[in-house]
Formats: sequence, C-alpha cells, structure tokens
Amino acid sequence: MNGESVKSYVYVQRSDGHRPSYQMILSQALDVEPVSGRLGAHRFARLLGARRLIFSTIDDNYFVFLLVSLGRAILGRRTVGIFLRPAQCWTGTRYYHRWKRWVFAALRRIRSIAVLTIVPFPVRPEYALVARDWVHDPQMWDVSAREGCVDDTPLARSLRDAAQGRRILCFVGGVSAIKGIDFLADVAGVDPGFADRCLVAVMGKADAESSLALKRLAAAGAKIVDRHLSDPELESLYSTADMIWACYRPDYDQASGVFGRAFQSGKLSLVRSGSVIEQYARHVGAGVLPIEYGDAAAAVAAIDAIRETMPNADGARSAMAMRDQFVETIGKWQ
Repeated sequence: MNGESVKSYVYVQRSDGHRPSYQMILSQALDVEPVSGRLGAHRFARLLGARRLIFSTIDDNYFVFLLVSLGRAILGRRTVGIFLRPAQCWTGTRYYHRWKRWVFAALRRIRSIAVLTIVPFPVRPEYALVARDWVHDPQMWDVSAREGCVDDTPLARSLRDAAQGRRILCFVGGVSAIKGIDFLADVAGVDPGFADRCLVAVMGKADAESSLALKRLAAAGAKIVDRHLSDPELESLYSTADMIWACYRPDYDQASGVFGRAFQSGKLSLVRSGSVIEQYARHVGAGVLPIEYGDAAAAVAAIDAIRETMPNADGARSAMAMRDQFVETIGKWQ
C-alpha cells in the first residue's frame, strides 16, 4: 500500500462476527486501510481528515456515520457508506425505522455523502429514495477474487462420508429462527423417506431459540455440527454440498451472504419464493430453487424434482464482473 493511500480508510465500529472479514474484503478491493473501534476524539479526527473514507456498514451506528459524514461534508470531503438494512425504512416496527427513512432521504441531497445499498435498484426501486446508488454485495464476489482453490477439510470429508452418495442440503453458518431453521425442520420431517434420498446438514453455531428445531432435525436424520466454523471450513462446505439453504423467514427479507457464497461455488440455493434473494438472482441470472415458505411437502417435491444442482457453474466469471462494478461505483462517489 503506497504512502498516499495510508490516509484513506474503510471504517467499521464493531469488530465481531463477520465484520472483520467484510471490512478486509473492502480494504483489499479498494486499497484503503482498515480502521475499527469506538469513535473517540483521536479516531474522529483521523476519519474526518481522511483522503477517502468508506463505512463498510453504516448499520452499526447511524449516529456515528451522520456525525462523521456531515463533518467531512463541511470540510468539502466525500464519504461513502454501505447500507445493509434499508428495508427497515419501510418494514421496520420500531419508532426509529421511520426516522431512518426521513434522514437518509435528506442525506441524498448532500452531494458529498453517498449511501449505497447492496440490493440493485431494479430489484427494490424504493431504495433509490434513501440511497444514492447501489453495489453488488461483496459476498457475491469475494471468494472468486482470491487466488487458489478451496481446500478440503475434515468437516467436509465427514459430511461426504455421512451422505453415502445421497444429495446434501446444507444450512451453513449461524443458526437462528429468522434464517428458517424451523421450516427446514418441517422439510426434513414431513416425508419419512426424504432422509433416504437427501442428507440435511446444519453446520454452524445455533442460538438458544433454535434448540427445539435442532432436536427435530436430529430425529429426522439430519447431521448437525453446533459450533462456530472457521472460514476454510465454511468454504469447504459450499464446495461439498449439492444445495444450500437460504430460505429465510418473510420478516428477514434482505441480501444474503450465504446465497452469494453458494453462487460463487456454482451451487443451487433454496430461497423463499418472492424474496429479495429470488428477485436479485433473477436480476443477475443466477439459478435458484424458489419454494413457498411454510409448505414443507411442496418443498420436498421441488427438491426431489431437481436434476441440476450446479446451475451457476459460470458464477466465478460473473462474480468478477460484480467486483468490477463494486470498485467502479465506489470510485464514482469518492
């Protein structure tokens, strides 16, 4: 990284969960230095004076984004922020969700502040009311941008051994009710013969609310690994599975990194019919299996009817075009 770009930053306040890896993707793609942590006086001055500044997510703390971006606007400096949850401006039930819509609509009038969504405006035209532009989610192209092949892992090998030739439907990553784990338990248990044709696997740390669903899945013959997974393990699961679960509850209707990683691996994602994910997939030409949320018998019939589990074999090539669009769009607003 050259001396000039040291004064350009990608900032995120919190450093838990997927945030560090998400921030690092942006740092490498945009050639800027990652900065994280609470906004004290020294860090505020550092961000205020940065040559280029990107918030890898503004959703951690909207007040901090407003404070820094407005301060930079006064100084004549531009700020870019990525808006991960704009849907709450319309569907949120808390008092501040309506406030978000008003504030971000007003921010669009300030030329030096660019809020970007990770859902294309053709998919959600209303997002253009609260954001200046859109980019492809980095999780649609990050794996393809790295050199080298995905390594096999003991976890992936154990999954193949357990399948014994059956198709594998895999739930990957943190397990929670909003990601449809209860519906997946319905799917696994509705047909006693389904387990003979397809291995359902749940791979990732579950929250307390999901414990009953995990018990139902285990009783239906699913393979469960209830722990945090490393990045190599996660990537190896996408390579190993035939189908990836991305069929989330209707109240969790947003972009999905799980779908993005499945797309880059060429694999088929099961998604909720009518969801943002299905519409986004249609927009980029990705193959998915849409299913009606709550109709377990219809979901099993749709899975049984699948003949092609690699509909996105060209996903890596498409992902690189998405990366180019991301970098070019960020550059346009800096």
